[in-house]
Amino acid sequence: MPDTTQLRALVAEDPCAYAFLELASQRERNQNSTNVERALTNLANAGYDFARPQLINVLKTLHDLGYGEFKSGRRGWPSRFEWHFSITDVGRTAMGLQDEIDEASEFEDDDNAEDWLTHTFHLRPNLEIEIALPTNLSPSEASRFAQFIASLPFDPE
Repeated sequence: MPDTTQLRALVAEDPCAYAFLELASQRERNQNSTNVERALTNLANAGYDFARPQLINVLKTLHDLGYGEFKSGRRGWPSRFEWHFSITDVGRTAMGLQDEIDEASEFEDDDNAEDWLTHTFHLRPNLEIEIALPTNLSPSEASRFAQFIASLPFDPE
């Protein structure tokens, strides 16, 4: 079990760590992994303005403290933090709301069914397709997805 003293020292010294773990303490559900871009969006939606490197520094510190593993995005995978413990318990412990942290097991991911919206698109007169996208799809994610879709047609010429 990681030392909670160091966790509490982190939130006392680093405003980004405080904001990130404060939001974690308020979560209703746990998650196995935290996507860096989604976490930045959640922080911005809560009124915080932190740069990506600031959040990555927090996640790398949490990695060093033993709360999970920071993974840099490669080969189409986003940068993320994979939790070894319950994110809500880590947040609540960091905020001094509890003393015990449960080890992570099969927690719901942040991308659960309630966070997705299914869209129907009429591709052809008799062909509808459905696609589920996150409700907080960012403009850059939408642009990347549009580029992916544009690359799909196979022209036999």
